[in-house]
Amino acid sequence: MLFFLKKLLSSLFYPLSVSLIILVSGLILLFSRKQRTGRCIILLAVILLFISSLNPVADIFLQRLEYKYPSITDTSVLNLPGENIKWIVVLGGGHASDSRVPVSGQISSETLVRLIEAIHLHREIPGSKIVLTGGKFFDPITEAEATAKVA
Repeated sequence: MLFFLKKLLSSLFYPLSVSLIILVSGLILLFSRKQRTGRCIILLAVILLFISSLNPVADIFLQRLEYKYPSITDTSVLNLPGENIKWIVVLGGGHASDSRVPVSGQISSETLVRLIEAIHLHREIPGSKIVLTGGKFFDPITEAEATAKVA
């Protein structure tokens, strides 16, 4: 239940959700005495949705998260003395079970990229194990199981 509430509340803060909430507020005002305010709010929602949809704007928000930790581009650093890497964790990024689609098409493109990199690192790091994450949210199988099928 707590997981469901977390997913529900966090989805309210996505740019699309915020834009739709503002848009609905503007529509409500449009059918009241404050039509001018309603039109301004609707315009604000459309502008916000448009700006947040542009790649440069989305990249600005993502860069802070993506570049917080350096990526491993030189695999020779993985074999340094004192470095004992045992686990490679693949965070889930979404999936949809559908028997009409190949298993590689059932996981999101983000999850597929993460999985490919994890397999690459696993081959470079002797003795390492890959840990797949992800639960089942409105789906009969967990995301970890769907990713394992692709692996």
